[in-house]
Amino acid sequence: MDIKPDNLLLDKDLNIKISDFGLCGIQQKDEQLFSDKVGTDAYQAPEVRAASKSNLYCGKKADVFSLGVTLFAMLKGYPPFSRATASDPFFKKIEEGDWESFFKLHFLTDKN
Repeated sequence: MDIKPDNLLLDKDLNIKISDFGLCGIQQKDEQLFSDKVGTDAYQAPEVRAASKSNLYCGKKADVFSLGVTLFAMLKGYPPFSRATASDPFFKKIEEGDWESFFKLHFLTDKN
């Protein structure tokens, strides 16, 4: 549950291996729902940040979110936003579904 570039390794055949399971959450009953706030802020899904014992989230969906942030960072050389919160100008564009502005903002901030 801490998917980020730092925790991805390659074996001799260039297969990706995920490492650092020190931040894995505890599964609730027989479901795949969690209440633990785990992971690194910049890669953490909004539902993880809002988690509590009464506000559970799906671990698989949160991992897919973190993987998307990781892939973006691997392609661009920096993460798409600082934190997945409404106060982050980049993430706000995602929440609004304004993908065109999101990518335009990143294009304007590229230094390459």
